[in-house]
Amino acid sequence: MPNFVDVTNRVDKQHLKKYSLTIAYIGRKSLYAFRNRVNDIVSFFGSISNIEIMYVDTSTTEISDVSDILNKARIIIPSDNISIVEAVNTAISSASAPLVLVMSVNYRPSVVNTKGIRGLFSSEPTLLCITPTISYQGKRIRETVKLGVMKDRLEWVILENAKNPASLTPNNFLGIYNKNLFNSIGGFLPELPTAISLVEFGIRAWSSGCIIVSAEERDFVVDKIADLEISTSVSEPEKSEPTFKYFLSKKPLWTIFKDIASIPLFMLTFRFKEVSKVFRELKVYLKNKNKIFIFVPELEKIASIISYYE
Repeated sequence: MPNFVDVTNRVDKQHLKKYSLTIAYIGRKSLYAFRNRVNDIVSFFGSISNIEIMYVDTSTTEISDVSDILNKARIIIPSDNISIVEAVNTAISSASAPLVLVMSVNYRPSVVNTKGIRGLFSSEPTLLCITPTISYQGKRIRETVKLGVMKDRLEWVILENAKNPASLTPNNFLGIYNKNLFNSIGGFLPELPTAISLVEFGIRAWSSGCIIVSAEERDFVVDKIADLEISTSVSEPEKSEPTFKYFLSKKPLWTIFKDIASIPLFMLTFRFKEVSKVFRELKVYLKNKNKIFIFVPELEKIASIISYYE
C-alpha cells in the first residue's frame, strides 16, 4: 500500500468508536466536490453518528482549509500520485466499518436500504459486494461490452454485467463491499490496467467462492452527477462505437452472415443507422481478427457459476 497522510480528527485513536458503515469517496484533487458530497450524505441519512465518511485522493493534493469537514470526515492524501485501483484498495482497507460503500465524487446515493442490505450481508457470508443501479439524467446505466486493442493485442476487456442479481464485477468499482472478504482475496491488483483489474477481480472473487450481486432499484441506487468526473477507463461506450460483437460470438461468421442478410430489410425500412452499424462492426472485425488475444480464458467457467445465482 502506498504511503498516505491521514488528515482527520474524526477517527477514534483508541478504536472505541464503532461504525456500521463507511462511505468512501475517491477523487482526483476534488476536495471541493467532496465537501458537497459530505453535505449530501448528511442530508440523505440525517444522522451520521454511526457512519464514517472518508475521502481518498489519487493525487498529491495540497491541503487547503478543511476544518469545516474534519469533524465529519477522514481525508487521506497519498505521498505520490496513485491509480484509482490503489485508492479503492486503500479506502476499503483503511475503513473502520465492516461494510464499505465506495463511490467516486461524481456520484451520490439516492436509494440505500441499509436495513435490507445489512440483512443480505448477514444472511450470505460469501457476499463480497453489492453493486448499485446507476441513474443519470433519469436513465438507468448498465455496463456494456467494450474492448480495447492496442499494441496488436487485446489490452483490456469490459464485459456486460449478468442479469440481476448476479454480476461478474462491481459496476465501475461502485458498491458496498464486505471489508474482511475483500481483504482476504487480496483486493484489486494495481499492477494491471484499471479495467483489466476490475474484470480480474470479479473472476478471482467468483473462483474463490465469493458472490457479487447487482442491487435491485428499491435497495441501492446512486445518481451520477456532472460537477466532476474521475477517469477510470471503465465507462459505457458511445452508441457510435463498435461493440466487438463478432469477437464475442461463438460463431462469428454465422453472425456476420445474418447481419449482412438483414441489410436489404434495413434499407427498405429506412434504418440506415443499422446498416452503418453492420459495416462498422465488420470493419473492426476484419481489421483486428488476427490481433485479438483474450486475457480472461476462464470466462465460460465463471459465467456458468454466475448463472447458478440468477
